[in-house]
Amino acid sequence: MNQTPLSGQTMISTPSDCQQAIGPYSHNPTEKRIPRWCLIVAMGCWLAAVLTFVTWITAYGFKVDASNLADSEETWPADTTLAIPADRPTLVLFVHPKCPCSRATLVELEKILTASPAITTAAPSVLVVASVPRDADTTWTHSPLIQRAAELANADVVFDVEGVETARFGVTTSGTVMLFDHHATRTFSGGITTSRGHEGRSVGGDLLRDRLLVATKVDIDGISDDAAKSPPVFGCILCTPRIPVNRNQPSPRCVEAAAW
Repeated sequence: MNQTPLSGQTMISTPSDCQQAIGPYSHNPTEKRIPRWCLIVAMGCWLAAVLTFVTWITAYGFKVDASNLADSEETWPADTTLAIPADRPTLVLFVHPKCPCSRATLVELEKILTASPAITTAAPSVLVVASVPRDADTTWTHSPLIQRAAELANADVVFDVEGVETARFGVTTSGTVMLFDHHATRTFSGGITTSRGHEGRSVGGDLLRDRLLVATKVDIDGISDDAAKSPPVFGCILCTPRIPVNRNQPSPRCVEAAAW
């Protein structure tokens, strides 16, 4: 019903019920919408970035140095100054004191050395060889990794200045483990993690445990002499004579941990 405004009054028009209902949903011709092809391109770029990152992180986690252990001998090196006991097996762990990847190796080694009463009773000698630059300070000699390594059962930590002894064993990568029996014959060499910095059961860890049990004269079913002796090692570059060291300005690889 229409109403006529009285004199002196202003008529305010109000939208009809229909207008009120459709008003919020009415199309604004000035509104700009993102073209569908832009959304498709953006999604494609995002997926490509994710795929690239996953590929890179996977390659990084499994990257190894092919020269590691390539020149290692089957027996205790004759030119090393490191001593080996004649009455029990000796396990040697080579580490870079600042390598974050090698923490996983220590965790797995702790498990292996306590995996069997026979291993604990045999008390294998553990030698931790830490390659350091000539001017190494306490950030090297008292790093968290070194402090934890020193807590291994029957462990001695040796600081190998510029990696001279490390090179005599043919080792270039932090986290490399070697096992020698009481005849100074190498029975295991390689890594004991599944990938870089990753904890958990691995082929190398199982093989090292079995070799330790054999070294302690415990009969183990399923041990094969054809088993691989050098599982891959995932870790940082060790400071050795193979990596030139400028005495006036040390190589960055001999100062901070760097992955292969």
